[in-house]
Amino acid sequence: MDEFQLHSAGTDLWPFPPAVFFRRTGHPQPLTRTIALAYTGEMKTGSPSFQPHRSYGAPPVGVVACDLDGTLIGRDHRIHPDDIAAIRRLRDAGVHFAICTGRSIMESHDVLSELQLKGPGVFVTGAVVADMADRQTLHRRTLPAASIARLIDLFSNYGHASLALIDEDASAAPYYVLTSHGPVHPATSEWFVRNRVQARQITQLDGALQRHVVRIGIVVERPETPRIEAELRRHFGTDIYFLSIKAPLFDCHVIEVFHPEVSKWSGIITLCQQLNLPPEAVATIGDDVNDIPMLRQAHISFAMASADEHVKAAAKRTTRSQTQGGVAAAIAQLFDEGRIVSGRHGT
Repeated sequence: MDEFQLHSAGTDLWPFPPAVFFRRTGHPQPLTRTIALAYTGEMKTGSPSFQPHRSYGAPPVGVVACDLDGTLIGRDHRIHPDDIAAIRRLRDAGVHFAICTGRSIMESHDVLSELQLKGPGVFVTGAVVADMADRQTLHRRTLPAASIARLIDLFSNYGHASLALIDEDASAAPYYVLTSHGPVHPATSEWFVRNRVQARQITQLDGALQRHVVRIGIVVERPETPRIEAELRRHFGTDIYFLSIKAPLFDCHVIEVFHPEVSKWSGIITLCQQLNLPPEAVATIGDDVNDIPMLRQAHISFAMASADEHVKAAAKRTTRSQTQGGVAAAIAQLFDEGRIVSGRHGT
C-alpha cells in the first residue's frame, strides 16, 4: 500500500468449489460457517457481461484483478508506463482488467480515469462491487445496524470519533460521515486532503444511514491499538471482519470494520457473477495482507517482489516490484504461457 501497512486480524474467506459456497474460519477461535453468497448481500443487475467459457479443463484467464497501492500505483501515486501498456494489451485481447482495492471508488477516481477502465471492479476491500466507468454500485455488503451501534459505543468509550463510509443509491457517490465522539486525527485529515474527499460530521448515525454503512473505522495511537483489537475480538468475535492498518507516517493505526463475509476474494466472486465467468478464470496481483484471500484462492496469483514473505507464501508466483513494472511482468507471463487467448472472452 501507500503509507499504510496492514497486519492480519479477523478472518479470511475460503471457496468451497465447485458451487458458490464458502467455508469461513474465525479468529481467534476456530469456527466453520457455510455461506451462500448467491443469496446474500444486495445485488443489482445491468452490468456488462461476457460469454461463459465452456471447457472441461481450467479456463483461460478472463479476468485480471489487481490491487492499487503498492501494486499498480507507488508512493508517488503514478502508474508505471510498462503497466499502462500491458493493461492496454490485456484489454485488446478481450480480458477484463479489474481494480481490486481497499479504497472506495471515489478514492480510485484518478486511476480509473487514467486507464479508462470499464465494467465491474472491487472496492472497499470487497464490500462494494461497482462499475469502473459510470461509478454505479452493482453490489454492496453493508454492516448490520446492530453491530454499527455497538461499534460506535465501543469506540466512543475510548474517546474516538467513528468514520463511516456510506454507499447508497440516492447519492451520486459514496461519502463519509464522522461522529463527534472525539477529535479528528491528523492521519484522517491528511487522507482526506490527498484524496480530495470530505466528511460530514454528525452526532449519531440514524436508522436511514445505518442501512448503508459499508465500512466503519477509527484512528488510534499505536500503544492503544492492541487493547482495542482485543475488545473487538471479545465483544464481536466472528460477527465482524476487521483490519488493523499501520500508518508509519503518523505512528498510528487505522482500524477498519466490515461485514463478516467481506474480503477481496468474496468481491471477486461477485464480480465473476456479474461477468458470467467462473472464479477459475481469475488471475490476481497484490502486495499486502488484505490481498492474501485473493492471492491464496485464485487459480493464478502474483505477489509483488516488495511484499512480505507471508504474503508471497499465499501467492502462486512472485513478480517484480511496482517501480519495475511488476503488473506488466505478470501480464507478460500470462501471454507467454498461453493463459490468455485473444478474443476468447469478447470485449
